[in-house]
Amino acid sequence: MTPKLGKLACLIWLLSALCAMQARAETIALAGETCRIDGQSFDDEEHALWYDRFWTGSCSGLWFSGCWPGDSWPDLVNGLAAKHGQEEAKDLVPRFCALGRAMGHEWARDNAVRSISTDDLEAWYQDLRSVQDLEAALLRYETLIESRLASP
Repeated sequence: MTPKLGKLACLIWLLSALCAMQARAETIALAGETCRIDGQSFDDEEHALWYDRFWTGSCSGLWFSGCWPGDSWPDLVNGLAAKHGQEEAKDLVPRFCALGRAMGHEWARDNAVRSISTDDLEAWYQDLRSVQDLEAALLRYETLIESRLASP
């Protein structure tokens, strides 16, 4: 690597680290309701950054970690609210919030130790977008995630 490219790479790394140090959100809107997403403990800073990615869809601070921006949990839940009606979704927000906290926290862990993969999330998001009975689907995923987290 030439000295010029080395300095550029160093500058990019420094900027990404500074962006990642910005304050984490404490709450996020789900179907017009407030969901608390703070209070989690993380394995390391990268775990926290991937957790942020789950909630925001943004790769801030993860440019060198193979991250691609994309759908977030709020994108999915807000889309479900639009499809199923704001009132039905509003009643389920606390459960969607808790499910997102558990699912996102586990998915954000290092690939070697996590029990929820990106492929899992993609399949689950696709399934949830197609369900007719939102409450039954939510119960199914609450049970699934509880089981995944209980497994060693």
